[in-house]
Amino acid sequence: LTDQEIRSSFYLNKGICLLHYFLLRNNESHYWYQELIKNKNEIDEHEYQIQMDMLQLYLHFTSPRILIENFAQLYRTSQQYHLSVMPIDLTLSMPSLINGGVDFSSYLTVDDDIWDCFKESLIDLYGDEGRGLLLLLQSEKRLICDEKPHYEILRDLCEASELVNHGQRIDLRFVAAACITRMHLFDGQYESAEKWLRKFQDSIVGEKNERLKMNVEAFVTSLKLFVGDEQAAKHYLSIAPNIHEGLYMLDHYRYLITIKAYMTINELQLALDNIYFLQPYYKRNDSIINTIVLQVNESIILYRLGNNHYKEVFQDALLKAQNYHYVYLIAQEGRAILPILEEVDNKLFDQEFYKHVLQEARKIASYYPENLSYIPEREVHLTNREMEILGMLTVGLSSEEICQKCQISYSGLKKHNRNIYRKLGVKSRSEAERMAKRLHLLSNDVHPWD
Repeated sequence: LTDQEIRSSFYLNKGICLLHYFLLRNNESHYWYQELIKNKNEIDEHEYQIQMDMLQLYLHFTSPRILIENFAQLYRTSQQYHLSVMPIDLTLSMPSLINGGVDFSSYLTVDDDIWDCFKESLIDLYGDEGRGLLLLLQSEKRLICDEKPHYEILRDLCEASELVNHGQRIDLRFVAAACITRMHLFDGQYESAEKWLRKFQDSIVGEKNERLKMNVEAFVTSLKLFVGDEQAAKHYLSIAPNIHEGLYMLDHYRYLITIKAYMTINELQLALDNIYFLQPYYKRNDSIINTIVLQVNESIILYRLGNNHYKEVFQDALLKAQNYHYVYLIAQEGRAILPILEEVDNKLFDQEFYKHVLQEARKIASYYPENLSYIPEREVHLTNREMEILGMLTVGLSSEEICQKCQISYSGLKKHNRNIYRKLGVKSRSEAERMAKRLHLLSNDVHPWD
């Protein structure tokens, strides 16, 4: 179509404006938005105002205050002239990565009186789904900021889940299920997290929303990466979108899981390449949450590659997180971020916030020692005796049995175990077994002691 043909139709003009926005072409999107302002002769004045107000909810060309005021005006206009308002993708305003939506961070600074107006409009327009959205928004903010006892957040999330499960918006049901899953995950209850996610997956069997299913699969993968599942990482990478073939707004979350998958299988340079490719887009769109997540991952990779720039990158990420009290955006990386967190000059940060992040990171590290664990295979050099003992440990032989078979003392065995654990970067027999399998250190052949 020519530009003139696009301008001839208000709705075509609007569609082109949105298309450019979803493809992260902000300049082009803004150009067609300006054209749209001039193009209001085709439709009724009140319909035009509603269409433009709704478009603002997606485009975010204005400040959060103005956008929320526009939404309130949209509601008043629709009520005054008895005009229907088509359903909008409410999850675009969630402060979440799971739905690939718009970052909500800047909205947290909006005055309470403006928020109250927004809440009233949402509930009047969307009923229980509006109430559920607001409760999800509030609960997820409290979750990533760790603002309330977890049992209270979980109670609110379950209530929100009940509200949205009776509605038509499957995307809201996904947000509710994913929030509850993350809540259990952060509490070290991995099996409960799996259970909640499986329950949601069973509920969408037969649904035709392919875009949602791709995000669900990415979220399932992210859960498996917490326990160091390399096979899940490799499978996901085989189906993940290639950012070098073009970026799409609703694939934001999938891009981030691609980076985590590369890190899980120690393809650090590929992960870093993806980070550097995405960063300009997130900064340009003021995507605070995504920017912090990328910087945290970047600092982990640089730290592991021996690049001292990791300190500057991490400090910047931590300062951004501190502005919004985003505790879990840092702490969720657990063992991977812990050494950096402990090395950083904590005098640069609010001490209460820093200690809070450090405390939660240590918890996550203890729950998921395999999350983004990094043991370069070339650096693992076990002696023949250590290999022999490692094999016995992994098949479940007791310490007494190993001492007898190797004809060594118990103190000698303890010394070998310490060396094995140190070289593998683990702290227990079960961790040693998982790491040995991950690094393919043990043959599938029958052991000579069998």
